[in-house]
Amino acid sequence: MKHCFSHYIIVVAIVVFGSIGGRAEGETLPDTNLPFKSDDQINNREWQNICCENPEMLLFMNIPQVTTVTGQAGEWFTTPAAVTVITSEEIRRSGALSLLDALRFVPGVEISKVHSHYGVMSIRGYLSICSSLVLVLVDGRELYSPEFGGGIWWNLQDIILEDIDRIEVIRGPGATLWGANAVNGVINIVTKRADETQGLYARSGIGNEEHVFTDLRYGGQLDEDIYYRVWGKYADHNDFDRLGGASAHDDWDLGRIGWRLDGGGYEQVHWSFQGGVWHSDKLGIELPIPNGHMTNEIAVRDERKTGGYALINLERDFNYAGGWSFHAVYERQVQQIFDGIEASRHTVDINARHHLAAFDRHDIIWGVAGRLAHLNSEDGPAMAFEPDRRHTCTVSAFAQDTIMLADYKWYLMLGSKFEHNSYTGFEFQPSARLWWMPEEDQIAWASISRPVHTPTRIHTDFDMTLNLVDSGLAVGGPPSGVLVPMKLQGTKDMESVKVMAYEAGYRCKLMKNLMWDMSGFFYEYHDMIGTPAANPYVIMNFSDGKSYGLETSLDWQPCLNWQLGVNYSYIHATLEADQSMCIMKSSAAPHKVQFKALWDITNDLELNTLVYYNDQNNLMPYPSEYVRLDMGLTWRPTDYLELALWGQNLINEHPGDTIPTVQAQPTIIPTSVYFQATLRF
Repeated sequence: MKHCFSHYIIVVAIVVFGSIGGRAEGETLPDTNLPFKSDDQINNREWQNICCENPEMLLFMNIPQVTTVTGQAGEWFTTPAAVTVITSEEIRRSGALSLLDALRFVPGVEISKVHSHYGVMSIRGYLSICSSLVLVLVDGRELYSPEFGGGIWWNLQDIILEDIDRIEVIRGPGATLWGANAVNGVINIVTKRADETQGLYARSGIGNEEHVFTDLRYGGQLDEDIYYRVWGKYADHNDFDRLGGASAHDDWDLGRIGWRLDGGGYEQVHWSFQGGVWHSDKLGIELPIPNGHMTNEIAVRDERKTGGYALINLERDFNYAGGWSFHAVYERQVQQIFDGIEASRHTVDINARHHLAAFDRHDIIWGVAGRLAHLNSEDGPAMAFEPDRRHTCTVSAFAQDTIMLADYKWYLMLGSKFEHNSYTGFEFQPSARLWWMPEEDQIAWASISRPVHTPTRIHTDFDMTLNLVDSGLAVGGPPSGVLVPMKLQGTKDMESVKVMAYEAGYRCKLMKNLMWDMSGFFYEYHDMIGTPAANPYVIMNFSDGKSYGLETSLDWQPCLNWQLGVNYSYIHATLEADQSMCIMKSSAAPHKVQFKALWDITNDLELNTLVYYNDQNNLMPYPSEYVRLDMGLTWRPTDYLELALWGQNLINEHPGDTIPTVQAQPTIIPTSVYFQATLRF
């Protein structure tokens, strides 16, 4: 702890001395937004004329906004963090059919399919079966499971991708603003306002893996300042095969409906109200069920999941002094999973923030938040939670100050989240971020932070029978006929996972139409959660760990109809203790390369190509190195109709990941081909 505080004492000293001396009277914090018009201010012909006269502006024409790092809207290029912003157009041209697929072309992000309806992801290593070190939000709603590791059931996050405005992927901690579990990264999914989705949108498709999928959305206007959209989505997916060739029996479907209302005008307050419900009773899975001395039978079951949420957001000029925002969400979810265990929860989440500009060189935001969850469960044949009911409460407050140190070029951001939760009590999560902008086309930055990952119910209350052991055979005698369960259990007195994270990065325009971004990191993990080899039947804080690596990307747009991009990521992650079956494991391919080429052949025809290379993961007991090729041809015969043919994973099928204790053999990620038609009126 003393070691951690020493870093922040030094930083605070720098701030105090750097802030001495005032600004000249009338000076304001500089506007870091680049001076270019927004999309709705520039028509296509004007865009072409501007770019032909100024080709260096091609990459800057549609620079997206980022809010996740500083809490305020700012240009991606001037954001002092390792940030990737995925726009709605980039999602469309990636061929993604799910949120998880939309994240695939991001440096430092690893995505692995466990089976047809379950995928896992990590940022900068330590792939978890629940993606627990990454915080994911949709319009401020946390996609967080307080029962199962604090992670995300990605198959349930099945919104219409056309309605996404952007996805902000922060590679690195974001705990000061977002709290516990924003450890290795934050993914903030921002959907479009209802007034931006007017009219009819319909999409339908078929494929060999995606049997059928369809989206339907309609947007209209209720009043002068009130807009709405309603939507529905359904998909039915084929099953995968196991590595040995047998079916994994993991076919599935999911139906979902939702709505959104947007309004404003009264005292410049914008409000939105949205919600949705989902249901699936066909989420197939194979399970080992203990049925004798050290033997299991493989049972084929269907998981069932139902849920819904309602969310309200209020905001008044948050980017300016005196602005504020308020967010509240209620969510209800029921899941019957694995061997029949049923888990349900009610969650209420409230968040309020205020923007306070104080003094000459300081720009301050602060906020408070609270989260209540009621968790209930019914035991299955081999799994249970003890106790079967739990109430959890998390309350927090944060403050963050952005300080201009000198000459509109040096800036420093200091802040901390102070949080109290039902599992580990009080946690603090400070951070400091320094950046330098010598010119408008380059930025260098560095940061230090201390995020935490708090335990959840699966870490403290879980009780799972792995095998049955004959009491006589266990001591070397004859069979007694008495079977004793061998259990995997949680630990009541669990500590949070604490991380010291050091980062640095640089972003610049190397030449006309060529953008370069690079970042490096070093993380020290303490009290990591898993099952050590010495005691593989208890989930506990058992290890420390380290990871380091770098990510770099180049984006080049040589002309209006051609975009090229390449990413490279390197990561090295280790644990300082042996493990057998570990809930959190140092699983990551050391080297990853990604390449994309987006070509507008004509105004109505485009060819999109994406290539992914993943190095061999030495922790996997089978070959995991692969090259993935995705190609799609899109044709717009009319202004209203779009036809697309996509092939995914075209080069070679490869194994996915495995979940310890749940499956013995990985599934094979197959080649997928699908055709879709889209109508926009």
